[in-house]
Amino acid sequence: MNNISRTRLFTMYLIYLGITFLILFFQLIPLNLFPEAWVGPDILLGVTLAWVTRQPEFVPILLVTVSFLLADFLLQRPPGLFALLVVIGTEYIKSHVNGLRYASFIEEWITAGFAITFIIVAFWCVQAVVGIGQAPFTMSLLHIVATIITYPAILFGSHIFFGIRKSPSHSDDSMGRRS
Repeated sequence: MNNISRTRLFTMYLIYLGITFLILFFQLIPLNLFPEAWVGPDILLGVTLAWVTRQPEFVPILLVTVSFLLADFLLQRPPGLFALLVVIGTEYIKSHVNGLRYASFIEEWITAGFAITFIIVAFWCVQAVVGIGQAPFTMSLLHIVATIITYPAILFGSHIFFGIRKSPSHSDDSMGRRS
């Protein structure tokens, strides 16, 4: 993190928050862009995982928590449940980011796919156990597939528009930890 200026970090925090607000705005406006039998991807989850796999210092845990807690409140999900699962998923990816730095795109996509699957399936299971009304499991599976399929486009957009690239390997110290 020493090679990233504080101005760049703060700017990326603001950009991430701006993306969060933009995505939530479009989710809240009363337009039905998908047929009844189709569930769209979770773009905010995709953006968060794309940024975490490429530049984890741009999305600290507090920023992820606040963004998804706000999304929970605005989208009328159980407050904090999805946010907690996303924090667990992103922290898992952050703990494996050194391995992902040298991984191919397919390995990175599979890792993000596992995180997306864990988050959405765990969310569905907790809601089922607690007895909260929810969509059928097949809709959750479509949600998972749609999010995984759009992940490369989200990653490409993040790379082109915001310069989100894999962290350079020279930011490791002698023990392989991020500095």
